[in-house]
Amino acid sequence: MVELLSIVQENKNIGYLILWKLSHFVFIVYFEVFETFRGQSFGSQILKELSDIYPKIVLETEHGNLNEIAKRRVSFYQRNGFSIIDNNYIQPKYSEEKKSLPLLLLANFTTPNPQKIATEIHNNVYGINP
Repeated sequence: MVELLSIVQENKNIGYLILWKLSHFVFIVYFEVFETFRGQSFGSQILKELSDIYPKIVLETEHGNLNEIAKRRVSFYQRNGFSIIDNNYIQPKYSEEKKSLPLLLLANFTTPNPQKIATEIHNNVYGINP
């Protein structure tokens, strides 16, 4: 099941999340705090509140060596309790015109089998069946 969550602070829409509820974890497909509201700890607060509701969260992000923004993004997630569970994760292409992307897979919990998580994401979110 997929959900779109609008993030509201003091009656202002400050961002949004798109997430999938999968078998035993939630997968964040997209998380954005709008630029005007960045640097005010809203992102950390949102992840904390989300973790209280969903104790097991997984997400994809670019490799930190891609550019400075990607490096800051990885650091942000790590400061907020996420660890890299797969350095070689591949995000499938969305269409024939697009390319697959090498990304990091992060989670706020430990898992003995990150490949099982990646397979579930690929099957349910991207519609790729083995």
